[in-house]
Amino acid sequence: MRRSARAGIVAVLAALTLPLSAPSGAATAADPLVSQGKTATASSVEATGLEPGRAVDGSTGTRWASAEGADPQWIRVDLGQAHTVSRVRLVWETAHATAYRIQTSPDGSSWSDVYATTTGDGGTDDLTVSGTGRYVRVYGTQRGTPWGYSLWELEVYGAPTGGGGGGTPVQANGQLHVCGIKLCNEHGKQIQLRGMSSHGIQWYPQCLNDASLDALAGDWKADVLRISMYIQEDGYETNPPACSPTGCMH
Repeated sequence: MRRSARAGIVAVLAALTLPLSAPSGAATAADPLVSQGKTATASSVEATGLEPGRAVDGSTGTRWASAEGADPQWIRVDLGQAHTVSRVRLVWETAHATAYRIQTSPDGSSWSDVYATTTGDGGTDDLTVSGTGRYVRVYGTQRGTPWGYSLWELEVYGAPTGGGGGGTPVQANGQLHVCGIKLCNEHGKQIQLRGMSSHGIQWYPQCLNDASLDALAGDWKADVLRISMYIQEDGYETNPPACSPTGCMH
């Protein structure tokens, strides 16, 4: 049987796999909490023990509080890399905001509003939002009490975008695991992989080189490469003597 170089190239291209589609009607997993334990800063702090990090420590027994009697005030959390943000949950202490905005930023300097209200009444605000950024800020413009602003918890839910410090699939997704019948990253977000399986590399090494691998990673956005070796076929692991650049005669 003759194996031509063209057939080998076709086999390589045919092995490219597009992302798998989720079954029709399948529910999308909720985005995980991504702010807990991250670095938080604020415009002011009322006193020792009320630092901004207390609002992202996962405890409803600790809180951040701003200086009293001054507007505006803000608290922000650095997610460490760019994220899509789908939900923000605020657990207010008595010193709540009547008017405030939720904002995202790629760099901590330029901000975009993803939510705004002038009728805040304290308690717990569980907000569905849509935005992208590394930083998320709660920007209070009107206090609901004579005191300052105070949050027991500031929770941000979302998923890494793969940019802003998470440019590779490994950086963006971390350790993978099976969740139900799906594949999820370390943040609990369902993902799908794109990749290829090579043809016998001992026959067609010219098809696997720096240029082709760069194209797979950059143009095809491949996450996975499976390298095949035909070690059982006729008992050889390298080109048999009858092979040439145009194919092999068996």
